[in-house]
Amino acid sequence: MVLGFLKNVIDYLENQILGFNNQIVELADIPESIVAQLPNTHELTGRCVYIYYKGIIQRFSEKKSVL
Repeated sequence: MVLGFLKNVIDYLENQILGFNNQIVELADIPESIVAQLPNTHELTGRCVYIYYKGIIQRFSEKKSVL
């Protein structure tokens, strides 16, 4: 039962990591022509989101390794 629970937690972490990786890919796929039209604050916000998602992925990966 405990191993089943841990397997569910690992599966959840893997799904979350995949979801955040997909979000990062979407952020990276925004055409440069669109980014150039945005105010500087929007680009900064996008970069902050990117860094935040990378941090979450790293923490989830570390927790998955521990489990």
